[in-house]
Amino acid sequence: MGVYYFFNERVFDEDGWKSKSLIVENGKFTRRLIDKGAAKEMETKQFWVGPGKVYLDIEEPVYQQASPEMTIKKFIYRGCTLLLCQLQIYSHSDYKRRFFSFQDQLADFPIDYMIVPRVPLSQLRPDMVRFFGRQKVPFILAVPHVGLEWDAVKWEWIQQAQSLTKIPLFLLSTTNRNSRQLSVHWNGIDPKLDITVVEQKDLALPLPKKLLRKTGISPYKGEILPHASADYNLFLLKEIQSIDEPSNFRYHKAIPEVTVAKGKVIKVNHVVKCLEGNGVYNHVSIPGHFV
Repeated sequence: MGVYYFFNERVFDEDGWKSKSLIVENGKFTRRLIDKGAAKEMETKQFWVGPGKVYLDIEEPVYQQASPEMTIKKFIYRGCTLLLCQLQIYSHSDYKRRFFSFQDQLADFPIDYMIVPRVPLSQLRPDMVRFFGRQKVPFILAVPHVGLEWDAVKWEWIQQAQSLTKIPLFLLSTTNRNSRQLSVHWNGIDPKLDITVVEQKDLALPLPKKLLRKTGISPYKGEILPHASADYNLFLLKEIQSIDEPSNFRYHKAIPEVTVAKGKVIKVNHVVKCLEGNGVYNHVSIPGHFV
């Protein structure tokens, strides 16, 4: 689409509706036009605007799909412009090989992607935390199993390894009962350890701004900000339930008419148009730096 700009009175943000002038150049949002002569104005008055959505593939993990193309299209259909793909780590012995192998498997992704290691808590080791922190993944999904001896987990070593890169842990429960038990166990851990964790009740939804910033995904993805990737969604105005009551509006359920990633249309009229290889592997910024 080249260099272009538009003004919209209804730009959705979790903090409320805003009026914004958006300028897109070289696939990013920018504060001002460098080449004004080449810029085109785009008309969006029939739409409201939201940022590109960031999902974790918790409902349909890509690594479990024999043919993941349809799964990826489902996420794009919802307005996803960055997909976090879980990588199941079964043991401590081959996690590096599995990581780089999975990265190669995702090379033809149609949208940008990140990798999120999913590790049994009993298998989590300090060198894993350090390695994934250096790879700048957004967080580690640590999954406790039934009967786990919490006192046997080397929390002090994990905290020391985490302090070097600030990579957060997400303690993932598989059921409501496990969630309650998890809360009890976690509250019993020495608070002096200062282990960084992320909290999100429903990982099937687009990740909220607070979590995007805490993990370092934002400011480059998931928000409409200068220098961020020009990812956004256009929704028909008639689909707004109430512009005056953003707190009652379920943004995560809205299906966009148009999805734009890195300044280019990847879905229009509910038809996914992006091609294999358009996506790239993304690293996070500094976790928590913009909180």
